[in-house]
Amino acid sequence: MLVSSARRIAPVAVLIAMVVSLAACTSGNPASGTGTPASAAVTSATATSTSVSTAVSVPAITNAGQTGAPLSSPSRSTPAPSTTISKVVIVPPVARVTASPAFGTADMSPAQPIIVLVIKGTITKFALTNAEGKVVDGLLSKDRTAWTSGEVLGYGKVYTATGSAIGSDGKTVAINGSYTTVEPDTRVRVNVSPGDGEVVGVAAPVIVRFGMEPTDRALIEKHVKITTTPKVEGAWAWIQHDDGLWALDWRPKSYWPAGTKVHVEADTYGIRYGAGAYGSDDVSTDFTIGRNQVVY
Repeated sequence: MLVSSARRIAPVAVLIAMVVSLAACTSGNPASGTGTPASAAVTSATATSTSVSTAVSVPAITNAGQTGAPLSSPSRSTPAPSTTISKVVIVPPVARVTASPAFGTADMSPAQPIIVLVIKGTITKFALTNAEGKVVDGLLSKDRTAWTSGEVLGYGKVYTATGSAIGSDGKTVAINGSYTTVEPDTRVRVNVSPGDGEVVGVAAPVIVRFGMEPTDRALIEKHVKITTTPKVEGAWAWIQHDDGLWALDWRPKSYWPAGTKVHVEADTYGIRYGAGAYGSDDVSTDFTIGRNQVVY
C-alpha cells in the first residue's frame, strides 16, 4: 500500500521539476541572477497537481520566442524627405524703346520724320544710316530721351537704326530697326513764278504749279510757304489755269508795296500726291517787287 502511494507521487514530482525548470528559464536571465528561484515556485515536493498549476506563472510566448514584445509591432510613419525648390525670377529692363513710324515700316514717304523715343531711360548712342553707310542728320533732345530725323530721305532706299539706351535701373537695352522708303510710280514736278531774281510789278501774283491735282490739298499746303519783307497780308487759293494744270496762287490783299522782297518755298519732295505719285523735288524762288507804277 505504501509502495503504491510512492509510485503515484514520483511522476508528479518529475512534472513539478520540469515546470520549475521551464519557469526558471523563461522568467529571468540566469546569468544575471534574476528571475524566480525554483523554491519560490514550489513550496513542497509533495504538492498536488492542483498546487503546481496555481503556483507557477508562465510568461507569454511572443514572436520568434521573444518575451514581453507584442505579437505585432506598431506601424512606423517614415517622414517624407524635405525638398527645397528655388525659383529664379528674371527682372526685365525697365527702359522701353519706341519709334514713329514703327521699326520695320516699308514704303514710307521719304519726307516723313522719324522719331525714336526711350521711356524710363536715356539714349547713349544712336545712328540712322543708309545702305552706303551715310549717317542721316538728326537731333537728340537735351534730356537724351528722343532722337528726331533732320533731313528728307531718298526714294527706294533701306535705312538701318542702331544704338543703345540705359534705363533708370542701370540696365542697357539695344536699339535696332530698319525702314524702307517708297519707290514712286510717278514723280510730280513743281514750278514757281515769278522766277528767281526777277523784278515784277505791284499786281503780280505768286503761282505754284503742280504736275497733277493732289488728292490731299491740305497736305500740299503745309509744304508751300511764302515770306515777305516787309510783311504783306495775302492768301492762297487753288486755281486750275488755262493750261489745265492745278496751282496754288497767292495774291496780296491790295497791291504789293514797292520794293518788297519775296521768298517762296515749295518743299514737296517725298510728299504724296496720289496713288503711286510723289513730289520729285523742292523748289524755291526769290524775287523783288518793282516801283509802284500804275498806267491808266
